[in-house]
Amino acid sequence: MVVGTVNPKEPYSAEHLLDSFGVFTFLAGGALAGTAARMPMGQVKKGLKVDSGGQGSVERNVSVKPVSEQKFDVVEGNKSTKGTGESAADLARTWQGSGAYPGIDDWTNVTIKKGTKVWGGAPGQSSFYTTEKMIKSAGNDATKIFEGLQVGKGNFSQFRPGMTQYELTQDITAGYSKALANPQYGKGGFDQYFIKDFESSLNPVKSVVLKNR
Repeated sequence: MVVGTVNPKEPYSAEHLLDSFGVFTFLAGGALAGTAARMPMGQVKKGLKVDSGGQGSVERNVSVKPVSEQKFDVVEGNKSTKGTGESAADLARTWQGSGAYPGIDDWTNVTIKKGTKVWGGAPGQSSFYTTEKMIKSAGNDATKIFEGLQVGKGNFSQFRPGMTQYELTQDITAGYSKALANPQYGKGGFDQYFIKDFESSLNPVKSVVLKNR
């Protein structure tokens, strides 16, 4: 877990999210400036956007570098899905059924086309994503998003501070289900994807800071 330089005691603060992406300055009025490159992915992305929840955004050319020291305690965990012969739906089921997520959703394998946009919680990255439609319906409201996905707060007092949009770089087979089996985290009903090889099939586009955490 990396603690943000702005608020070292709150690793899931909005300030920490922005610091994690190399955004060091809030201008008066809410516009973001000063982007530098720090994304938890080992690839290069030009023109990454960080949106401050409807208060303005900034776009710069940035080099996205691996941040090996980032060990975020994300609720989806950190289990590797590489090098297995299991289908995406089968793997998704293994992440549920015990511990904090005892319910198992009704996962099936689907094809997602190249160019499709999906969203994942930030900071950090895992195999779990939701759709553009779900994010548009919830806006940048963290409670609506994570209760819709039945995702808990983990060891923290608030939900994760952001969402990152990714674009599929190729056609893939992913696990798909409605989030319904873990109502202890909310009423659910949101679409969710389990993308097995997300490192090689997703390209980050922009990140949005969430409110109502």
